[in-house]
Amino acid sequence: MYRKMEQLYVHGILLTILAVISNFVAETLNCKLQRLLSSSMFAKHIAILLTLYFALGVIDNTVLPHIRLRFAILVWVSYVFANKINLNLQLIAFLLLIIIQILNDYNMSQNVKVDLQRYINYCTYSLIGLISIGSFMYFKKQYHDHRSDFNVATLLFGSPHCDYSNRMSMKEPHLM
Repeated sequence: MYRKMEQLYVHGILLTILAVISNFVAETLNCKLQRLLSSSMFAKHIAILLTLYFALGVIDNTVLPHIRLRFAILVWVSYVFANKINLNLQLIAFLLLIIIQILNDYNMSQNVKVDLQRYINYCTYSLIGLISIGSFMYFKKQYHDHRSDFNVATLLFGSPHCDYSNRMSMKEPHLM
């Protein structure tokens, strides 16, 4: 049961990332819905939660709806915090998620004789630590940079418009 839930969680995180990446086809929606999703961070987060809830049901329709809702919320909270780390740490976190998924797939395979749970646990704890430390560093940096107009809700849920365009000459978002 635990492994099934762990795999459901990893699938949820990966689905969330893929759903957000698929945002680049948003122009296929009608104009009013495009405007709502472009301007309302609340609507964006509700869309993410709904996507998670229904996608988790497609992955495993035997999970009871209230448990699926709890998992959707857990994945969404993880997603929010995972997006509050710098780009390099995000890429490492994404790589760890992929490794966890591959190890889970091997672990579930009938042909593999080795129990990989120890490595899965190691990667999972590394991922949790990475996101925890990275989000703490990000919160600290944002508080320092925006002390006079700092807002926790905006920090957590984002803003419809990034201020990176004002700082294009700065170091971010260079890789490594």
